[in-house]
Amino acid sequence: MQGVLRKGTAKTLCILLILFVVASCNKPEPADKPDGNGNKRTEITLQGTKWKLVGIVHVETDTLQKLEPTDCEECYTLEFEKDSTFIGKININIICVKYGINYETGTFRVISIGGTEAGDYPDDAHLYRQILWEIQSFIIEDTYPRKDTYPRKLHLYYNDGKNYLEYKEKGD
Repeated sequence: MQGVLRKGTAKTLCILLILFVVASCNKPEPADKPDGNGNKRTEITLQGTKWKLVGIVHVETDTLQKLEPTDCEECYTLEFEKDSTFIGKININIICVKYGINYETGTFRVISIGGTEAGDYPDDAHLYRQILWEIQSFIIEDTYPRKDTYPRKLHLYYNDGKNYLEYKEKGD
């Protein structure tokens, strides 16, 4: 009888050991992992970041169009929350934007925009809101950030990549 128990126990332990090894092999890679050159890299995310609009870049002419008012540090800012939304400020109004993003493909799309419009610079605020609806993709410059590399840049592309909103990151 004892031999039967030992065989059953050994078999059970062997199965548990195999399951443990298989489960250990399927662990996700840590966020801070070395890149191909042995440098430590941080997983890219927009969540928890703040950005200030530099302007609209027209790729074909290599020109930058600034939006009014230009002397307002809080105007045309984005603050990405942890729930696929960002809060923004256009002149005196606040907007809340729900978005979808795919970090692997670089796609970005606006799902909804809420907020007020009273008192904004009518032409620039309207243009900005319209562009937000048309965003198709994004790039974050300096994808291996260090605190001494601020400001990183965020490009939100629209018009099939012919134009983009360029933001600079606002440090803590």
